[in-house]
Amino acid sequence: MNASATTITAQSAERENDADRAGDPTASAHADSATISEAFLSGRPVIVTGHGNAGLEAQMCFAGESFGADAAAFLVRHTSGFVLATVPKNVMTSAGLMLMTPGFDRDSGRFCVAVDASSGITTGISGADRAHTIGLLADPGARAEHFVRPGHVVPIAVGGAFSAVRWSIYDSIWAMSSSAGLSGVVATASVVNGVEELDAEFLSAFARRLGIQVVDVSGLGRDHHNFVPASAAQDS
Repeated sequence: MNASATTITAQSAERENDADRAGDPTASAHADSATISEAFLSGRPVIVTGHGNAGLEAQMCFAGESFGADAAAFLVRHTSGFVLATVPKNVMTSAGLMLMTPGFDRDSGRFCVAVDASSGITTGISGADRAHTIGLLADPGARAEHFVRPGHVVPIAVGGAFSAVRWSIYDSIWAMSSSAGLSGVVATASVVNGVEELDAEFLSAFARRLGIQVVDVSGLGRDHHNFVPASAAQDS
């Protein structure tokens, strides 16, 4: 289910045109969690927003299970290009992932040592190589020997003690993947303005231009126990 960049763009344009025909200027820019789950299951991108200490946060996301080379190119082209992969505790354990400098007060304290797939790639840095590595992280059969370190994909820990101490936007992304019955591994990168601080007006125009739906998860941290399936909570 690895959609090409052309297909991704065409689907986005079609959704935007549908919104225009419906006369709803926000239809392509706002969604709920059910819509996000549907996007993950169908391999489409989605933008997740929240409000942290630095203000508005926005992450473009693809489910790891459907993250192909062209999706990787699309993600890098339209974001900061620093691609992370959310990893719940069960994935960290099975894949032998190690935290770099653990810390509960900042997102960078969740970063794991970067990895590459141990086979099926070249240098590890291309979109195809990173997509292969992230897809492997999402594979329940993946084990530590399937990865080499250091690499070019930075896993970021979600769930467990991290979410208990400080719920972050990455926990929300993991929760939405888990609620769709997926692995919780999501390829994600920050949406940036490039000129000034990210704001709602820029983000709305950005999402509408690409035809990508947006969900705000600012309140999810209070309600996440009702959002994540019990099996996912146990795995984390």
